[in-house]
Amino acid sequence: MSKSYYVSKDLAELLNITEATIYKYIREGKVVPYNKDSWQIDGEYRFSEEEALKLVDAQEEKPGLSTKDIADQLGITSYTVTRHIKSGELPADMKKYKGLERYFVKEEDFKVYASRILRNKQEKLYDETLGFYLFQPLYEQDGTLAARVLQLDETIIQSISGEQLSEEEAKSLIPKKGMDSLFNGKKVRKPGFVTFSFPASDNIHSSFYSFMDYVMNEVGLQNIMVQQDPSGITFSVRSFDLSFPEEERHFTIDGMINKYMTQGSFLTREDSIYLNSEIEMIQAFIKASTKKKLKQEATKEGLSMNEFVGSILDRIYNEEKLR
Repeated sequence: MSKSYYVSKDLAELLNITEATIYKYIREGKVVPYNKDSWQIDGEYRFSEEEALKLVDAQEEKPGLSTKDIADQLGITSYTVTRHIKSGELPADMKKYKGLERYFVKEEDFKVYASRILRNKQEKLYDETLGFYLFQPLYEQDGTLAARVLQLDETIIQSISGEQLSEEEAKSLIPKKGMDSLFNGKKVRKPGFVTFSFPASDNIHSSFYSFMDYVMNEVGLQNIMVQQDPSGITFSVRSFDLSFPEEERHFTIDGMINKYMTQGSFLTREDSIYLNSEIEMIQAFIKASTKKKLKQEATKEGLSMNEFVGSILDRIYNEEKLR
């Protein structure tokens, strides 16, 4: 595509459209002839190669969602999307677009993938730049609670009066304790999580904020997963033996564990409460073709293969109990 200039007929042939459509594009400003003011003298509209290419690119329909499109919509990296395509978690086709071979994803496949990513996407737990962790309480000089960090992905630090504080205002307040315990613990190897579902609340005095703050400092951030939406907070912690003062244990069990635990179990001990995910690992040997089918079905459901197989076994067992 290399000429000194192009005329309306050239562009119409390139795009497989009529010259009348090219004239319409000129009126709409979609393509601009460099002789717009003198075309009657020249006897025709003339376009530079750059202008002609711009129109060709604009007319070329994208054959699906690119890795960048998906990354931008889900707030993840293009590398992550490409990795999931290569692993088979996200179906995609390699197609030529604007002279380059690229991955493109169908809308229906994107919707399944997006539901899984958004469901499993956890809240940011610590912001190194700010020096704050999620749900961290901040205090006045006299030790009274002044504010709490409610979100870090889009920083929300709320005061006792319900106002949002700026980062500068928040940094003028005092954290009650150090943060070494958040990072010094070891990752728990037992699979699964004990899960609590707390309601959404603007009250930074809410007891479940204090509960989550205490647990996070006891078990470390590497053993915590948090998901938030307008309806509430899903707080997940790996199996752990939590030390609770005896005077607080009754409230913790009745006010927090019995009321808000949605997955897992607990065991009271002499000086602690053991949170148990109740998830155990099993091994099974299956045909490669069966494994492939399971992986495909798991992807459709937006689950990992382990989650999908576990849900099948749970369903079979529960159906047997109902007979």
